[in-house]
Amino acid sequence: EGKSATVRLALAVLLAEGHLLIEDVPGVGKTTLARMVTDSLGRPVRWAACTESSRAIPLGAFAPWVAPTASRDPIAALVSARETLVAEPGTVIGIDDAHMLDQLSATLLHQLAIDRAVHIVATVRSGETVPDAVTSLWKDGYLHRLELQNLTKEQCAELVERVLGGSLEGLSADVIWDSSGGNPLFL
Repeated sequence: EGKSATVRLALAVLLAEGHLLIEDVPGVGKTTLARMVTDSLGRPVRWAACTESSRAIPLGAFAPWVAPTASRDPIAALVSARETLVAEPGTVIGIDDAHMLDQLSATLLHQLAIDRAVHIVATVRSGETVPDAVTSLWKDGYLHRLELQNLTKEQCAELVERVLGGSLEGLSADVIWDSSGGNPLFL
């Protein structure tokens, strides 16, 4: 129930605001939530999963949408990626781990958000350094920021009981909650 309520909230925010940034610590479910939201839209979604490797390449996260060219001009590559991404009306751009965007990719994301040319669902990990272009999007109100929280003790017990198909004894529930801190990844 809690997860579906969070999906409904995130979807409502995305539809009302146009852009959504989901933030959490590792394991709480930002990527899963982002995918559930975009899957429920019934629109074309272009997912870019950022990694440490893609961060080292200008437009690394958006490389699949840059047309092949002999030019080494980064602006030409940025324009190419932008044209491809906005070509189909109603497109949703999903950016997983936006804190790992290279500067040129962050600039492209910033431009797309300000122009409202696409819908954006991005995720960032709490506590990570985020490119200035991305940070300014939520500070200036272009991206609505949704911070996911760890599960409560009761939610942890309910989840474990659902997975196990039975009741959880009180001491075990206490130990599981204390050990996991409410993080679903550790449950």
